[in-house]
Amino acid sequence: MHFTEKIRKFKKRYTMAGLQHLFDIYSKQGSEFINNLFNKKLVVSEKPDGSVFSAQQNSNGTMDFFKRDDRQPITKLDRTIMSLYEPPIEYIQKTVGSKKLPDNLRFGFEYFQNTKPVSIAYDRLPKNGLVLTHMKEMNDKGKVTKFIDDPKTLKKWSKYFDVEEPFIIFDGTLSKLQKEQLEDFLKTPFEDLVKEFKTSSFTKYIVSILDPKLKKTALNNTLDKPIEGLVFKFNDGEYLAKVVDPMFTQMARDKAFNRANQTETNDEFGLVLYSFIGWFEENDVLKDFIADGSNEDDKYLDLMTRVVKRFIDENSTFLKGLNIKKPDFAKAPEFALNTKMIKSKEVVDFIKKNKDSEEIFKILLSSFRKLKKRKTKRIDDNLKNQINLVVGKIKDITSKVNETFLTFREWKKTL
Repeated sequence: MHFTEKIRKFKKRYTMAGLQHLFDIYSKQGSEFINNLFNKKLVVSEKPDGSVFSAQQNSNGTMDFFKRDDRQPITKLDRTIMSLYEPPIEYIQKTVGSKKLPDNLRFGFEYFQNTKPVSIAYDRLPKNGLVLTHMKEMNDKGKVTKFIDDPKTLKKWSKYFDVEEPFIIFDGTLSKLQKEQLEDFLKTPFEDLVKEFKTSSFTKYIVSILDPKLKKTALNNTLDKPIEGLVFKFNDGEYLAKVVDPMFTQMARDKAFNRANQTETNDEFGLVLYSFIGWFEENDVLKDFIADGSNEDDKYLDLMTRVVKRFIDENSTFLKGLNIKKPDFAKAPEFALNTKMIKSKEVVDFIKKNKDSEEIFKILLSSFRKLKKRKTKRIDDNLKNQINLVVGKIKDITSKVNETFLTFREWKKTL
């Protein structure tokens, strides 16, 4: 296959699926392909280790926000179960205000809630906690038609949002020595790189090849501290790839291995669900409630926060005996229940007085929003089927169109 045809295919694959590792490209396509790339104009920027976050304005002026998968907008339920995305959502909404943005543009950011948002600790936060990393042109079906990451465009929109622009480490054409050094790096077996960078700085090594005068990275004051990696953009975006710190890659592999081999039981999680389902069915709970809201998501949140509050209230002795363990990352404040999204003051006051109930609220609110299609490590077929029966009954209420006027009895059910 001709080089330009390979480039065309890889470009399409990138815009639809994500960056490829330059290591993988070298191993699959070989030295000649890499040398052809290295002869083209190159821009290298730092890849920040933040939380992926995107924003897009709709034609009616409302904003949609997206998490890492970039498929479905962040819902009110998502925002209730954890507070992580509240600061950037509120910041973007305040910054944009009533101004009109192109409704086909989706702005991609890395969000920093603190100086260690994921795995790497930085010396400082980016401006307003956000780095604008790219933009996407979207069609009416929500498909990407163009990926935009040229520095001039990103600089313009970074100023508009008053956030950090991508940190450019190299912009130009590689010298013969730089090409040789980079190819030598790509030739080295991964295991050897891990051994090497256990005791020396990958950041200092890779930056010294691209710009020996550089003394710090985007958010760190020296080159001694780690970065996630670098994004290589060849020939004005014709081809994109990433180089990741081998130690960062090894750390990610170790985490994935540990997750896949976890042997801890989820007895408490299952007990909460089984006890809720039993209480729900035995008491025909929904006869006492109606759902208030302008759409199905709002109605679900209104209904389930009040139902869960009653469940905890009526089963407090049993629930206090459970030892529901949070993962370490979930103990951070940004993963706390976001009571600002809960409409019922009675429910909010209850949560504030009963902080131990937060995890139960999160488990139950997240478990009954949608039908479960398959079993998981936590949910076997039996539990899945029971959950789906409850989901169907809840949906029967939340999908109803509200009447304009409520009877006195119906009004009491909203309290």
